[in-house]
Amino acid sequence: MEHTAVDTPAMVDVGRALGRVSGDLEREIADAATAVAAIAASWHGGAASAFADGWAAVHHGAREMVAVLAESARTLEVAATTYARQDESTAAAVAGAS
Repeated sequence: MEHTAVDTPAMVDVGRALGRVSGDLEREIADAATAVAAIAASWHGGAASAFADGWAAVHHGAREMVAVLAESARTLEVAATTYARQDESTAAAVAGAS
């Protein structure tokens, strides 16, 4: 049987940290998008179009990163909870068998 050892409080801490980073990044991206929209409203021509295309790619990638960070945060917290419950269940079973 495979032995698994995990520091569940550390997993929860890392999950929460990733969640905070995700939220902070999401707010910063929104602020940048507002600033870019303000510039784009009065900027026309080839350079403006090239910038807009580049920004669209960056913005899309940044939103994907936020989503991945948020999902990783949720996954770590769920895994930590699952490991803790399993550990408690196993401990109770062992104690009951003694």
